[in-house]
Amino acid sequence: MPGVRKRREEIREFILENITDNKNVFDQFSTEIPGDFDKTIIPVNLANSSDLVSRSQARRVLSGLELFKDVTLDFNNVEYIGQAFADEIFRVFPKMYPKTGIKAINTNNDTQNMINRAINTKL
Repeated sequence: MPGVRKRREEIREFILENITDNKNVFDQFSTEIPGDFDKTIIPVNLANSSDLVSRSQARRVLSGLELFKDVTLDFNNVEYIGQAFADEIFRVFPKMYPKTGIKAINTNNDTQNMINRAINTKL
């Protein structure tokens, strides 16, 4: 019976570790209500285009994101974005959906400059 007890203890530890890991995942993608999944991270380089320049491309990236409270766009491995692309994401979308916050991470200097330009545009 010692083998059975040891196995039960291993199973119990496994379950407790996974419950903790699942809680961390839920917490990472939830803001106020645990398990609500109202945060997301979007890898922009998966947009299937080497040139992210148009408003229509930006709208494809943004599709469905109005359902979230916090959106993080990961620009890792994105060399350049165009003015219209940046404007649609960082000026137009926030005005249309003010309850959804958008931030950018892993931007290079050119991309960050284009984002800042869009954010600072006053129309």
